[in-house]
Amino acid sequence: MLYHHTSLGHLPYILMEGALIPTIPQSDEWPADFVWATTDERGDRTTGICSHGREKRLPHVRIGLKPDLFLPWIEQADAAEWDMETRRRLIEYAVAMGQHATNGWYACQEKVPVSELLSIEMKTWTTPWQDITLDKVLAVEDDALTFEAGGRSWWAVRKLADGRLHYICKEGEIE
Repeated sequence: MLYHHTSLGHLPYILMEGALIPTIPQSDEWPADFVWATTDERGDRTTGICSHGREKRLPHVRIGLKPDLFLPWIEQADAAEWDMETRRRLIEYAVAMGQHATNGWYACQEKVPVSELLSIEMKTWTTPWQDITLDKVLAVEDDALTFEAGGRSWWAVRKLADGRLHYICKEGEIE
């Protein structure tokens, strides 16, 4: 099985959009991107949740995926005609984050429909993995989603700032 790692703040947007969607490059320095997956069930150091989530204490979401939808990242980079400079910069970024092995990286150029997801699990940095369902988004108001996951109420906001999408997710009532 492969895994896509993300934050709980991303999950309701993934489910509402009906798919995992290839990352949109945040600058002209990077080519069109992929839906990324890894063989590492914990998430490697380059996943957004692992590189940013610990200090923010965001719940970590692990989505199980069918391997046959993905190619090893280097084969996908060949298919997408990524140049050697782009590949070098990606590997340098990984090493700078403390991730020295890239042989567990997989990528898909297409959307991955939620019907193809094998599992959705959640954990915090102090709790074990638990299967979760996000049965419904309870409300959408002022660009915020309220929803229930893991038996608790949450809210999430997705905003564009500085040319990038930012996700905020907290437990409880909208602040």
